[in-house]
Amino acid sequence: MRTATTAAVVSRATGISRSHAQRPLAMRLVGIAIAALLPAVFWSAVIEVVSRALGTPLSPLAITTIGAAIALFLFAVCTPLMLRTSDADHKLNIRRSSR
Repeated sequence: MRTATTAAVVSRATGISRSHAQRPLAMRLVGIAIAALLPAVFWSAVIEVVSRALGTPLSPLAITTIGAAIALFLFAVCTPLMLRTSDADHKLNIRRSSR
């Protein structure tokens, strides 16, 4: 069996694109909202379809409560992870620029 190997050269040049840490706070919050709300809506719809298929449809209040609980949980988990990543990227960019 043959394998191909290549040598990679890492450049210290900075890229033209904006890093994650340089994006405005509003854009990061929109990303967090999307990361929390879309899965909440999806799983609420799945729960509704399954409950109807089983013959016991849930009330709109129950589905809304389930969706809100999923969204709040994802906000609580996603926000620190996404903001922490941007801080780490920012620190890495500072280290690279000081060399």
